[in-house]
Amino acid sequence: MGRVLSLRLMTEDDLPAVRAWLGLPHVARWGIDYAIGEPARVGQGHGTELIAALVAEVRRRYPGAGILTGPDASNVASRRVLGKNGFRLVAVRPVVTEPSDAPMAVYRL
Repeated sequence: MGRVLSLRLMTEDDLPAVRAWLGLPHVARWGIDYAIGEPARVGQGHGTELIAALVAEVRRRYPGAGILTGPDASNVASRRVLGKNGFRLVAVRPVVTEPSDAPMAVYRL
């Protein structure tokens, strides 16, 4: 693959790109994305790499921590990325802390 992915803090200089990404159909339908806003980069494994890097960073800082996440149950791409990173589905149901009654797919690592 040869790609190197790294995490960094978001800065104000990033806001114009994020604002533009939020208006793109593949991002807007979830209101949040793995920050892969450039359409040409979607579907190339970047989300899988991003989640792997994020999990590695969390594990480095908090070695025994469990990680829970709950994408919209209909977000097949997100669910596939989580599965590729070792997350296991524990429930599909509405989550009372969410603003919607739509079912969430609750995953744990």
